[in-house]
Amino acid sequence: PYTFVKKSHRTSSFSILNKYISSALPNRTEAPVVPLNNIIPVLAPKGSLVISDQSGIHRGFPQSPEGKRAVAVLSFH
Repeated sequence: PYTFVKKSHRTSSFSILNKYISSALPNRTEAPVVPLNNIIPVLAPKGSLVISDQSGIHRGFPQSPEGKRAVAVLSFH
C-alpha cells in the first residue's frame, strides 16, 4: 500500500539527517532513516482517491517490480 511517514513534512532531526545522508546518494530525495512507528499505511478500496502532502516521506510499500499503479500529481506553489 501507499505509506506516509507521519509528521515527515516538518523540519526535524530525521529530516536533517536524511538530507545529509541523501546528499551523497544518486537520488537526493531518498529517506534512509525514519521513525518506524510513524510509518502509516494508507488503505482504501480500489479506485479511491488519496490526497497527500508529497513534501513528506512517502512510498509504495513493499516496492514490487511487476506491480502497477496510476498516479496524478498536482503541484501548487
